[in-house]
Amino acid sequence: MARPEFEIDLPYQRKYMLQTKYQLTEEQFKGLYDEQNGRCAICRAWFNHPTNAHIDHDHETNKVRGLLCGKCNSGLGMFRDNICFLAGAIVYLESNGKTYRSISNRSREWAIEFMRC
Repeated sequence: MARPEFEIDLPYQRKYMLQTKYQLTEEQFKGLYDEQNGRCAICRAWFNHPTNAHIDHDHETNKVRGLLCGKCNSGLGMFRDNICFLAGAIVYLESNGKTYRSISNRSREWAIEFMRC
């Protein structure tokens, strides 16, 4: 399935926010959007429109990490961008019989190691 094609024309308010909050130009945003093929960096869901892409950034450095869908962006926020909490969630789901797209043994070992944070 090919990604939907959009002409990216960001409204002035969005352009202003990109520049002031994230120090991104419209061209840099378009480049990031194209680099991710119009998809969320975590779950790979298509963005309905470029303006639906949430700009994920490190809250300490303000460095842009990528574009996320609203659910993944909220999820990272709920876990407070903490790798240890995310690893704990992985181990929790695995230990409670979550088998849909089950993670590999290597990923499980990584998650258990990070739980020791």
